[in-house]
Amino acid sequence: MIEDPTSPADRERLPVMLAYGLYLLAIANGFTMLIGFIVAMVRRDEARGTLYESHYRNLTTVFFVVMAFTGVMLALAATGLLGLMSMAFGFYPWRHFYAWFPWPALFVPAALLGWFLLGLWYLWRVIGGFIRALEEKPY
Repeated sequence: MIEDPTSPADRERLPVMLAYGLYLLAIANGFTMLIGFIVAMVRRDEARGTLYESHYRNLTTVFFVVMAFTGVMLALAATGLLGLMSMAFGFYPWRHFYAWFPWPALFVPAALLGWFLLGLWYLWRVIGGFIRALEEKPY
């Protein structure tokens, strides 16, 4: 029986690169991020003790932060849009309250700013991790 001469760290390089590539493709569609997350979760036990363990931890952290932050930003944007619609169409009985300050209008730009900052953080973590994985360094 011929044994595989590659070390466990060498076997993990390709799945890490695949997961990072899928995360980068997620900029165009979010579905590939889910596939990359599944790859990271399946392969993380085999990467224990190697330099790629930190990369899998980075990928799972990025996934959970993006999901949580996106949920918060969607709720914020929906609240702002519903508030703006209620101001425009008079759904609220206390419509005169918005006359001096339309506070729901602030939620939409806040959500857009949050998504922009999340996008910068996402690119920083994914591209930085991809480069560190190419250089065979831990994250």
